[in-house]
Amino acid sequence: MFSTANETITRLTILSRRINIYFASPILILGTIGNLINILVFSRRSFRKCPCSIYFRWASIMSLLALYSGLISRLLSGYYLDLTTSNNILCKLRFYFYYGSVSLLSWFLVFASFDRYLITSRIVHQRNISRPSIAHRLILYTAIISILFYIQVFFCFVSDRNQFPIQCYSKGNICRTFNDMQFLIVYSFLPAILMAIFGCLTVNNVRQMGRQIESLMNIRMASANNNKNSILHVGYIVPLYDMFDNEQLQTLFTNQNITFRSNVYSAMLFFRDKDQTTLSSWYDQRKNTVKQGYLRALYKRKDDVVLEMDVDGKSFYLIATHCSQPPVAIKKEVNSGAYGAKIECDRIQLPCFPYKCDQVNGFVQSDKLTQYKEEQTKKRTT
Repeated sequence: MFSTANETITRLTILSRRINIYFASPILILGTIGNLINILVFSRRSFRKCPCSIYFRWASIMSLLALYSGLISRLLSGYYLDLTTSNNILCKLRFYFYYGSVSLLSWFLVFASFDRYLITSRIVHQRNISRPSIAHRLILYTAIISILFYIQVFFCFVSDRNQFPIQCYSKGNICRTFNDMQFLIVYSFLPAILMAIFGCLTVNNVRQMGRQIESLMNIRMASANNNKNSILHVGYIVPLYDMFDNEQLQTLFTNQNITFRSNVYSAMLFFRDKDQTTLSSWYDQRKNTVKQGYLRALYKRKDDVVLEMDVDGKSFYLIATHCSQPPVAIKKEVNSGAYGAKIECDRIQLPCFPYKCDQVNGFVQSDKLTQYKEEQTKKRTT
């Protein structure tokens, strides 16, 4: 019976050593490569001022330290070269660095999740806490606490070759219970709970941000839709071509040898305003009316003629011939004297019709103007 038990123990020991040989090496190599890549990535200049990157960089450093302090002795034990089984100092140092590094690793991940919660918060004060200086302080203070907290390892752990299956172990029930409980709480239980809490809070913040962004997008889309049909300007137009029955006007044109286009409706008197309500109300109040304006002078430059009128007590210029320039440019040239001296004439009363110009429909004439043009067309044909 005893021989069978001894054989089983021997087989398990051999199996354990082979596992340490075959599995520890690739884990150590791949873990080293992965952590070094993380350290290099999070050490880049673009990430240096990001608190979350600082936490991840130090978490990778602690992960590398935990990997070597915890795995090297197992790898060496497969070749019967593990000195921690016979040297008390190495045994204590191994667990001191291992416990400290894995604890710091887990808490740095907690800080990273906490930083994600802060950075996604809608509260400005909370977002301001996410700063590199605070990240460095947290890392420093946590490292000091860890260094002091695990000093007990130097009193609790001993090395004994005759102890099976672990030769480097925690002696006494008090030390063993304390180390098991602190490892469970400090490394496993508490960090996992905190990361879960901060993760849920971060998800909640992101959802709130999503709803806020969606609300802003809806407002912008509504504003964009409104702007698509926004009124650019309003004003008065004078349909000169249809005023063939105005004797004073026709006499003036004949004396001045003026011929004009059939689509002369562009008036320099127009109103612009950022407030769409103001422009809309201006047009709505006048669209069913006809305002009487007065032609009082004209300007000539070769074949181009510009008429000067006033309506509502304000003057504006009407392009009367073949000029291809926009009304604003015409007004500037008239004021600068490019069209020569003003040619005065008797005040001729002319009907002025309100209009509006929006982005969707372009030029929109009033019903009164449409009615007037239809009446004048009938007069032409009779």
